Amino acid sequence: MGWEGPMATRVFSDEELDGLRSFPTIGKEELIRYFTLTTAEEAFLSRFRRAQNVLGAAVQLCALPWLGFVPDDVPSASPAAVGRLARQLGLTLCGGPALRDPATLPCAGFPAV
Repeated sequence: MGWEGPMATRVFSDEELDGLRSFPTIGKEELIRYFTLTTAEEAFLSRFRRAQNVLGAAVQLCALPWLGFVPDDVPSASPAAVGRLARQLGLTLCGGPALRDPATLPCAGFPAV
């Protein structure tokens, strides 16, 4: 017969889970390497209609090759990363013309840049 001891029910500790839910600190080299959009990525993002959806998808698109996954709390992305993507996409954050939709949260849920 097989082993009948207690079975592990958790793979990650609470601290590790918290690390998977939010973005870590990003350095300048990582920022440039992973948060610079290609022409193909910009074309993909142009399918989204609302500025906050474009920016959210861009953050997710860049986080995947950087971290190997997309953290649960996308709005916790570094203000530097969000700002870099917004500039590349021609978006203005925090009440600027691109995000003036009364249905959205201030700054479309992203940090102020």
